Amino acid sequence: MSNFECKTHLPWTFRVIHWKKKGAINLDIGGGRNNTATNYLARHGVTNLVYDPFFRSTIHNEHVLRRVMANPVDTVTVNNVLNVIAEKDERLKVIKLAAEALRPEGTAYFLIYEGDKSAVGCASRFCWQNNTVTDAYLPEIGAYFKSVHKSRNLIVAKAPNTRIDR
Repeated sequence: MSNFECKTHLPWTFRVIHWKKKGAINLDIGGGRNNTATNYLARHGVTNLVYDPFFRSTIHNEHVLRRVMANPVDTVTVNNVLNVIAEKDERLKVIKLAAEALRPEGTAYFLIYEGDKSAVGCASRFCWQNNTVTDAYLPEIGAYFKSVHKSRNLIVAKAPNTRIDR
């Protein structure tokens, strides 16, 4: 679920979100093994919880899931994750987790890397790449959120659907 390589750079999503609420909690799905985003958000008074089954331990991920299911978060970030998952049902699991973990008034951010935009998936140097435009993910995200819009390759989703089959 994480970025195709464990980069230490900060995804631009974190810079464009206005982190106004001190004490807010963000769930970073597919956040990788590095703590670059966690450290950045801490400087803004935001706690970042990373869930990544590929780069974090099972114990770590289970702890994060228990925490967010008991106390939903203010924001969810999913950076360059959906575009590396070939199977639609697996992408829907990620989107569903984002919706379930989010407070009703929260916001989820899905950053999409579009690759060559050919819609022909292929293995890249580091992982699978869907090469799909951002618009193609709108219906999938819209199945779990009542309000979905995009700005360039960032999808902003609000009002998680509270009638999600668990």
